[in-house]
Amino acid sequence: MININLLPWRDKHKEQIQKQTVIALILSAFLGITVVFFLYIAKSGDLSQQLNRNKFLQGSVNHLNIKIADLKTATDEKDRLLKELTTIHNLVVNRSTIVDIFNSLVELTPKNIFFQKIVLISKEINIVGLSKFNNDISELMRNLDESTLFDEPSLTSVKKTQYHQEEWNEFNLKIRQL
Repeated sequence: MININLLPWRDKHKEQIQKQTVIALILSAFLGITVVFFLYIAKSGDLSQQLNRNKFLQGSVNHLNIKIADLKTATDEKDRLLKELTTIHNLVVNRSTIVDIFNSLVELTPKNIFFQKIVLISKEINIVGLSKFNNDISELMRNLDESTLFDEPSLTSVKKTQYHQEEWNEFNLKIRQL
């Protein structure tokens, strides 16, 4: 029988398979690196595009915030002007009211009574005055109660006092303006 030594052929074949495996491994690694590289480039482009969008949106938001601030300033100015206009309107409308109040008080006040102090707060009038007789104070309260301009006269105090070396009745009176 002939002895054939196949060992060198097996070693060559083994080396060839190892070379093919290394080449396949290198190609696979190169292919993997190439795929990762292209994915990185694609994602970098997406990220760059998203950053540009975010920058545009931030600019738009800042622009709108400036407009909102301007609008708030304009609204505050409008409210201030409306408040002033309302105050002026109330002064114009109520201008004759104070004159009417004083004219009515003059007409409704009996003799021997004079007022020392008249304070108008909103629709309430506080009067401090002097009277020679208590009947005059009662007559004043009746006159105010019957008046179409005043309502709910309320006498808060009456006390004796000296005025020009004479004895007078000092009174505090509250009435409501209609």
